[in-house]
Amino acid sequence: MTADFSGIVNQMVTLFILIILGYFLAKIKILDKPTNKKLSGLIMKVSSPALIISSVISYEITASTTTLFLLALISVLLFIFLLIGSVIVPKVLAIKGNNKYLFSFMTIFSNIGFMGFPVIESIYGTGAIFYASIFNLPFNLLLYTVGILLAAKSGGNTEKLSLKKCINPGVISVLIAIILFITRLEVPTLIEKPISLLGSMTTPLSMLIIGVSLSEIKIREIFNNFRMYIFTIIKLVVIPLLVFLALSPFNLDPTLVGVTVVIAGMPVATNAVIVSTEYKGNVDLASKGVFLTTMFSVVTIPIIVFLLG
Repeated sequence: MTADFSGIVNQMVTLFILIILGYFLAKIKILDKPTNKKLSGLIMKVSSPALIISSVISYEITASTTTLFLLALISVLLFIFLLIGSVIVPKVLAIKGNNKYLFSFMTIFSNIGFMGFPVIESIYGTGAIFYASIFNLPFNLLLYTVGILLAAKSGGNTEKLSLKKCINPGVISVLIAIILFITRLEVPTLIEKPISLLGSMTTPLSMLIIGVSLSEIKIREIFNNFRMYIFTIIKLVVIPLLVFLALSPFNLDPTLVGVTVVIAGMPVATNAVIVSTEYKGNVDLASKGVFLTTMFSVVTIPIIVFLLG
């Protein structure tokens, strides 16, 4: 468990260093708000779609058909639960105005790809990354549909989601990933390598964007939002605990249960900042949500892992 704990903490610290780097790069004027906007677009339209496809083609599929079906079912049920939670949480916190849509977004979407994959690898080994990648399919399908709708509403855009708006690089990449997943087609190395490299840009760029966004907020304002602390407890403690209790009555593979609970206990997805920047939402609030939940997850995730045994 010591090595696992060390791996988890190292991953959290690494992400924090990148956030701090982004903060200081903004302070010395190497990065700024217009650059942040362009980088957000690059992530949403290029590197994140590449990461989605890479998460399927980069790992060998060794699980049985029954296990894959069970994983897919659990992942869908998890996001149905989170969608229900996204309606309840803003009401519990008495969030007013358009910010309620951002809190809904932060409730649904956790940091699966950027933080979840390396953390799960440090706990359960490389083979478990594929388990986690299954959860990425409904995650990304929702992100580029419901997520974009919530981000637009948080920015004061009242337009409804149309079929035309659903046709974007993110959804297309999810559909490609599902086809590759079902057919188990082998992608040539000449194609796989560039896609993987593009996808690997997502994590560092996302962390830098958060740092730049935080540079426009006074330090004390990051920690003075009482509702954000309550939300952090709900996000990092209450939700994974409920997921664990829901799965406990069933005699499931411990690794499968562990991956599901750890994913449920991940901090707010960095996409909250990216889509808020892209759709003119409350970037400051999104940055606070990502920063605080990521910071406290350094404590909560090791505790979750310990309780899982």
